Amino acid sequence: MIDYQQRLDTARRHMAELGIDAMYLCPSSDAQYLTGIKREAPNPTHTHLRGDWIFGLWVTPTEAVFVVPEMISRFVIPEIEKKSFLTDHLTLNPPQAIETYAERLISRLDLTGGCLAVPKTALAKTIVNLSRLFPHMRFATTESFTAGMRMVKDATEVEKMRAAATLTDKIFADILPMLKSGMTELEVAVEIDFQIRRRGADGCSFHTGVMVKGPGKPNGIGGAGSTTLDKGCTLAFDFGLVLDGYCSDFGRTVYIGEPTDEMVFYHELVMSAQKAGIDAMKAGTITAEALNGVSREVIEAAGHGEKFFHRLGHGIGSDVHEFPFLDIGYTTILEQGMTFTIEPSIFIPEKLLIRVEDVVLVTREGGEPLNKATKEILVVA
Repeated sequence: MIDYQQRLDTARRHMAELGIDAMYLCPSSDAQYLTGIKREAPNPTHTHLRGDWIFGLWVTPTEAVFVVPEMISRFVIPEIEKKSFLTDHLTLNPPQAIETYAERLISRLDLTGGCLAVPKTALAKTIVNLSRLFPHMRFATTESFTAGMRMVKDATEVEKMRAAATLTDKIFADILPMLKSGMTELEVAVEIDFQIRRRGADGCSFHTGVMVKGPGKPNGIGGAGSTTLDKGCTLAFDFGLVLDGYCSDFGRTVYIGEPTDEMVFYHELVMSAQKAGIDAMKAGTITAEALNGVSREVIEAAGHGEKFFHRLGHGIGSDVHEFPFLDIGYTTILEQGMTFTIEPSIFIPEKLLIRVEDVVLVTREGGEPLNKATKEILVVA
């Protein structure tokens, strides 16, 4: 079980070290990580609540006050009242002006001239309105301390991520028998999204990518459209889900019709590059930047470095992309309990896209893939 009181206490210690007087946790991954208060999946378009710019948890060294718009209070308050760390909650009842509520809250928390940390996803009007009401207030980001807290996963988090990866593997296995020539990328993606919800996940961790590449096919990467699965093409997957607050991110490549010798060569090259990276993930021995180089060198040594055009991977946890990234400039040393995606690929426009992606746990002996789905060549007739 996750000890959210301990997480908040750790965040408070970091705040004191950084000269931060309080933090405002709007609904976000930081809020869910620190408190267990579940975030909703974002809507495709913007929605608005009266008082949304102060909606969330306000934390000082001694207080934790949850502010909730009246419209949703009957749904939110029963959940937050279960939290032992909560000292109070405030409902924004009309017709009193939201500015009045804000002034009373900031005065109560003694923040009129203090430093307030907010998530990077906070509404712009939160900063604009608070700056107008309290000209001497200063701001920081919660990411300045939560990014470090979230990098290393404890045993409970690892098991949650393992469960998310296992469910993703099962969904991929269920999708494979449904694939046939003539289907569109979108038809496949819709089925994946349906299976994610049907099997009990909270939803997708990002927009599902189903990408058919080959002669005459579009060269864009990501998403899913009207492109059809035709013989002689590759079908690359990039999808993930959120389960119990933690993410998966997964990739495999399927061949429409028997693959050519060239396709087989590139498939084996990509798998070799991934294996080299996973084997090198020994805690305390390699930086994020250097790990990127390990896999990249395999592809470069074969003379195809320009076809691997992106970073090797990224941290993953409560968000699908977390620090550090496996790329140039990231010098963080990998620690036991960190989790990353390892996702090399080969892309040749109008010919093929071959990719693989697993969530991998850093251990003292090397990386442990949490995904177990086959990496063998899979053919759709």
